[in-house]
Amino acid sequence: MDVPDGPEDLDAKIARLAAALSERARLEPRRAAVVAAITKLTGELEVLRRREEAEQRDVEKLEGFSVGRVLTTLRGAHGRSLDRERTEAEAARERVAEAMTRLDTLESQLADVKARLAATDTAPATYALAIAEKERLLQESGHLSGTRLAALAAEKATIGAQLERLTRAATAAGRAAEALRQANELLESAGNWSAADTFLGGGAISSHAKHERLEEAAGHVSGAERQLEVLRKELGDSRVVAPVAAGLGVDGTTRLIDVWFDNIFTDVSVGNQIGTAQERIGRTAKRVRDVRTALAARIAGIRARLREIESEREKIISISDGC
Repeated sequence: MDVPDGPEDLDAKIARLAAALSERARLEPRRAAVVAAITKLTGELEVLRRREEAEQRDVEKLEGFSVGRVLTTLRGAHGRSLDRERTEAEAARERVAEAMTRLDTLESQLADVKARLAATDTAPATYALAIAEKERLLQESGHLSGTRLAALAAEKATIGAQLERLTRAATAAGRAAEALRQANELLESAGNWSAADTFLGGGAISSHAKHERLEEAAGHVSGAERQLEVLRKELGDSRVVAPVAAGLGVDGTTRLIDVWFDNIFTDVSVGNQIGTAQERIGRTAKRVRDVRTALAARIAGIRARLREIESEREKIISISDGC
């Protein structure tokens, strides 16, 4: 049976794991930088290799000339061209070799960083467990720091629950905003078809196109309503965003007359209703934007406070004497 760590052993373990976490914090950005450098250099190397191949082809073309087919007066120029192409080909080969050497160096560095990170893979989880154990011991001991830790834990639980609720609300608001955007685009298109119907005599084809877009827009508005209902529920406020009205105010009778008895009176009526629906959606979209902005600020504030709590918690635990 394993013997539990004593207080001093636990403190030493926490210090050792904290050092491992610090190293990981330094290594992670290094790994990202090396990976980015490798990606960039790999692309550059591909370009250099293509240039090397092109230069070599130029050399081979000139080397393939038969001296017997070249006039004596041009032989000197041919030789100079061949020398130049050989020089350029050699320079291209050197650039490729240099790039490959740099790539090998970077890959070696990456392997080293990965190995060092792998060696501390369990450090984050083990550190969290050690901190939790030290926290438990401090609270059970009745130590003053234990009282503060208990208060921090309670606050963390409370605002953590708030964060979850606000995050769900923000997700719903984002989805509602996208649905409203799509609905507005479809209404814009429907409005254009309506204008063609009214002023250009579009007939049944334009009427069908118009109403198809109205139906699609209504579907998106219904989707927005479902997301807004989630938003209201998570925020506990039924007034946060008013309903948008999924029907968009175009009833079946209006559509039947508009399509089959195409006349300017129903065309103008439907066009006006489309405009009204766009205004309503616009107002709702603006309200949703305002809510999303407020949610983002609130979420950022809670996350900052959670970081402060965790920092204070770890500081208390790390400086407290063994209990």
